[in-house]
Amino acid sequence: APAPQRSAPAIASGTATPETTSSRPRVAGASLGFPVGMSAAADDPARAAIRVSVAGSVGYGAFLAGPPLIGVLAEHLGVLQAMLCVFGALVIGLLASGATRPLPQTSD
Repeated sequence: APAPQRSAPAIASGTATPETTSSRPRVAGASLGFPVGMSAAADDPARAAIRVSVAGSVGYGAFLAGPPLIGVLAEHLGVLQAMLCVFGALVIGLLASGATRPLPQTSD
């Protein structure tokens, strides 16, 4: 028998289920990632405008292109392999994040 469907009021009431409990950290991470990235891009006042525009373009491009690309991968490779590709992109991003460390201060 199919699993019973939960109504929106039951979900909104805060009743903890495995589905809602596991999705809350993902939602919190996704909702914080873009604003924190934009704030970090604006850290250097001299180049804030260009950095924010690039970060915004990359972020919105990922929001628009990511889900269809994951869908195509899932259709051809399977859902697990598509999610592993997302995990691989995450690992690459984490490894590349060292390039965002602050530049050493120079004394003029």
